[in-house]
Amino acid sequence: MPNKIMKRTTSLPSIEMKRYLEDHLPYRKSILDCWLNISSCQPPSEKVLRNCAFEAALIHCRVLLEFLGLASSQKPPLKLVQKHNYHSSDGVVHEVKISDLNGTFVELNELNDEEKYLLAKIYYTANKASAHLTYDSQHGLNSGDLERAIPIVFRLLKDHLH
Repeated sequence: MPNKIMKRTTSLPSIEMKRYLEDHLPYRKSILDCWLNISSCQPPSEKVLRNCAFEAALIHCRVLLEFLGLASSQKPPLKLVQKHNYHSSDGVVHEVKISDLNGTFVELNELNDEEKYLLAKIYYTANKASAHLTYDSQHGLNSGDLERAIPIVFRLLKDHLH
C-alpha cells in the first residue's frame, strides 16, 4: 500500500495562496453556482457557462478515454498508456468499459504521436486541474487542445463500438 501523505511537503507560497483564494476557489464556486442558477431558472453569465462547459467537456473526455482503455502517465513527460483494469474499492466493480458493451479497447498503434500526446495531456489535465485542486502541475492545456481532442475521442468511440 502506498504511503499516505497527510500534509504538503512544502507550503504554498503566499502569492499562490492568494491566487487560490481569489481565483481558483471562486472559479470552482462559480461553476457550482451556475448549476444552482440554472436549476432555479436564473441564467448565469456567458463566461460562467463557457467555464462550466469547458470543465464538463474536459472531465467527460477523460471519462471516455478511460472507457476506451486509455490513460496518461502519472507525471511528465506525459505518455498515453493503455488502462484495461477496473477500479474497485469495495470488491465490487462499478466501472463500465467499452469491452463490456462488446466493443474493443483502443490500441496505442492506432494513434499518431501527436494524437497520443494530446490525449495524454487531456487525461492528465482533467486529473490535475479539474478533478483536484493542484499546485504547479504544469499541464499547459488550453481550450484549443480540448477542441482538437474531442473529435479524436468521437472517432475512437465510433471505430470501437460495434
